[in-house]
Amino acid sequence: MNRILHLIAATLFLALPIGTFAENAPYISPTPGEIPLIISSPHSSTRTVNAEDLRGVKECGANLMIIKPQFADSVFKYAAGTGLKIITSQQPGTTDIFPEVFAKYSKPRYSSLVGGWLMIDEPYYNNWNPIADNHSGYDASGDYWFRKMDFRELYYELQGKDPGKMVWFNLAVSMEKRFVGGFQTYRDYLRAFNEAIHPPVWFFDLYPLRGGTTAEPKKINVWYKAFYEALDDFRYISDLSGRPFWFYSQCVSYSKDKISGDTSSPITYVFPEPTLEYMRFQVFTAFAFGAKGIGYWYYAQGKDDAPGWYYVTSPVLRDGTRTPVWYILQEVNKEINRYKEVFLDTELVKLYQTNKNYFVAGDLFPGSYGPLSTLTTESGSAPGFFVTHYKKGRSNYVMLTSKSATESQKVSITFDRLAKVSFLGGGGVVKPKVNKSKGGVRSFAGDIEPGGYAIFKWQSN
Repeated sequence: MNRILHLIAATLFLALPIGTFAENAPYISPTPGEIPLIISSPHSSTRTVNAEDLRGVKECGANLMIIKPQFADSVFKYAAGTGLKIITSQQPGTTDIFPEVFAKYSKPRYSSLVGGWLMIDEPYYNNWNPIADNHSGYDASGDYWFRKMDFRELYYELQGKDPGKMVWFNLAVSMEKRFVGGFQTYRDYLRAFNEAIHPPVWFFDLYPLRGGTTAEPKKINVWYKAFYEALDDFRYISDLSGRPFWFYSQCVSYSKDKISGDTSSPITYVFPEPTLEYMRFQVFTAFAFGAKGIGYWYYAQGKDDAPGWYYVTSPVLRDGTRTPVWYILQEVNKEINRYKEVFLDTELVKLYQTNKNYFVAGDLFPGSYGPLSTLTTESGSAPGFFVTHYKKGRSNYVMLTSKSATESQKVSITFDRLAKVSFLGGGGVVKPKVNKSKGGVRSFAGDIEPGGYAIFKWQSN
């Protein structure tokens, strides 16, 4: 019965007069002058939202919220006057609600509160490809019917009816057939998606931090290769399409073990509890590859949806209590905003790495570059660093970003004596030794913590 109701609702909505066919809808920043910092779910789905929930979102430094359509009325009510903007996301089981929410809140009176519309989270191949085979063996969850629907017409419908706001998808990085059909590489899939959909912004999730236990929280598995290759794929498609990409990071821990009051047995994590080092690693590595926005999944502790999905902690618990992760998120957002001149409107000129550990495809640092005369890091199996050059006008920036989520590393740099280089700062830089003269920084040395980064600036002629 639910399947029939969803089909009827979607059919009725698609029968409405179609607006402008906006297949090349432009990127429209939902946060002009600011980096989009997006949290998913400002409150637990176990209850309704309140004013304190949104105050916490604002104070942690976010400016955008992804919400489920069934909570739209209460979130829009409390968001007024906060400066926060709302992204309503279509979810399995909400195909009848989502069009109603869009029709109501796409009206001009709500424009200042709308940050955009998330068409679908992690679409399947047949959600946008008309000749998909529907992957007939898949019926593993209750969203089976939703996953067989073709949302292209609805996507263009929304673009035409609210052309001042972006409509986009959050893509899963996976080579499973349900996501990419028969494509042999993820880049092939992205090119096809670009040709069919022309999204105004690229948004994707891949959570590279896995495993660990409460007894040994630092014994984790990091998907370095998959993470760096995904970022490089989205850097590629961003350049090809002329549209920026945003990265959806992981700020929640969950376990396959049901959580109880018994703390004698260690919890085995699927995703470990976020630390400052883990969050920096995800976020600033994404910036090293050119990301222009950051998402955080899952801000509020969710309900345990199914066996094997037990949420251990999030920035806020189900009752709204702030956890240590909330303060980590706040610190990371402060750092992003502290250096937003580096990331916001700059062009990524070049991305190097100091060795090819974990990422064979990346270009090696040539030994010297611009005002960097020498760059010395630990050799051998040390993870190394990414070296990113950004530029805007005459302003140039280089950011060194650790390629490790778990190890500290030493680095030393000497600069051309004629270059006027300044050290802007960074995160996780331990007792840096900065040798300065009247002309600028002559050398830099320090220990960079896991996920840490250091930023330098100079002016070109």
